[in-house]
Amino acid sequence: MKTLLFFIFLFLSSILSSQTWTNYNLKDLNLYTEQLYDLDIDSEQNIWFASLSGLLKYDGTNWTVYDTLNSDLPENQLYSVEVDNEDNIWIGYGSDGPSRGLAIFDGQDWIEYNEKNSKFDAYTIRDIIFDKNNTPWFATGDYIWTHQNNDWIQYKHIQSNDYTEVSEIEIDKNNNICFLSSRKGVFIYSDGLFRSYSKVNPFYYNGLAVDSNNNIWVVNNQNSLMYLNTMLKEWIVRDTTETPISAGFNIPHTIIVDRYNTLWIAERRNLHNFNPETDIWKSYTAPESLFEPNTGTGFTDFKLDKSNNFWFITSSSGVFKLSDLITDVEVEPNINGISIYPNPASSLLSYETNNITSIIQQSIVDLSGKEVINDKIANAMRNSIDVSKLQIGIYFLQLTDTKGVKYSKKFVVE
Repeated sequence: MKTLLFFIFLFLSSILSSQTWTNYNLKDLNLYTEQLYDLDIDSEQNIWFASLSGLLKYDGTNWTVYDTLNSDLPENQLYSVEVDNEDNIWIGYGSDGPSRGLAIFDGQDWIEYNEKNSKFDAYTIRDIIFDKNNTPWFATGDYIWTHQNNDWIQYKHIQSNDYTEVSEIEIDKNNNICFLSSRKGVFIYSDGLFRSYSKVNPFYYNGLAVDSNNNIWVVNNQNSLMYLNTMLKEWIVRDTTETPISAGFNIPHTIIVDRYNTLWIAERRNLHNFNPETDIWKSYTAPESLFEPNTGTGFTDFKLDKSNNFWFITSSSGVFKLSDLITDVEVEPNINGISIYPNPASSLLSYETNNITSIIQQSIVDLSGKEVINDKIANAMRNSIDVSKLQIGIYFLQLTDTKGVKYSKKFVVE
């Protein structure tokens, strides 16, 4: 009976969670095509989009289009965009002809690299990322490229005549370069060496993310969520009671790992949240009415801004925003540290803090964002809360200091 109540609680929490979907259909921009390939967000929370009609910018109110007619952008067919730590916009461009390369935009001027003015003769750039030294890395065709000390360096990850496009790049906590080759699996480039980690007969991998434990997460075409444990050098498939990822061949999946090590997976028209510690899934589906009718368009990439809005791109239905989602990414980062015990808890939850000395309130918040316990420190048992009357499920201990800053820690009631 307790298990049944637990799943009823999770179902109700999913329904009651506040969420707002917004669609920006881009029709007023009079673009040649609304097909979007990539997005990134700068420090001012401007959102930049790589499209087949040029570079788009949204500042929260207004849209701006940069193309070959109104700027020095070399091509309108853009496939990747990334913002560096100085807010320069790096754009991978390509076309059906030989014109492929990189453009860098600082807000006023453009710099271009291609086979005509440098050693950079890459295929279309599918992904760009900056490592911990702000060094750029590029995913292209059979190669990864980097630009260091004013020189272009090319690395081929596999000696084969097979076309094995590098589709995504991530940086792990040791500053190693992790990248995804759609047919060959996961590679790690470290200290001048490539290491290949392919699961048996994966055929296609989609999505790539690295968590704080250096585990590398992917989804394969059989819709198996799995991760590479880089410490043990082995793949682990997460068999959950119910995996909501859609069935199908080579469906684009994208993955974000938040600061709590929970996963966010965008595919088709859904956003899934998965907690590896509890094997619990939550799903959010964009309303059908917001998509262009009679199209199979779905999400192809997404990012999370500083206000905890999720931004999604599509191939023909414009841009989507998911806001007001009450989750554990919504709280202030735990800078000073909170330790809780026991976890799971059933009666008394105790906690210890590191250098947080001005707490005036302790609260318990459920998954829907509702405060179920709210105690002023003066009237409560400091460093402990009675949770015996709470239903089983996932909650957050939330501590508030005299400045109104909130610190949060997730726990489970059993």
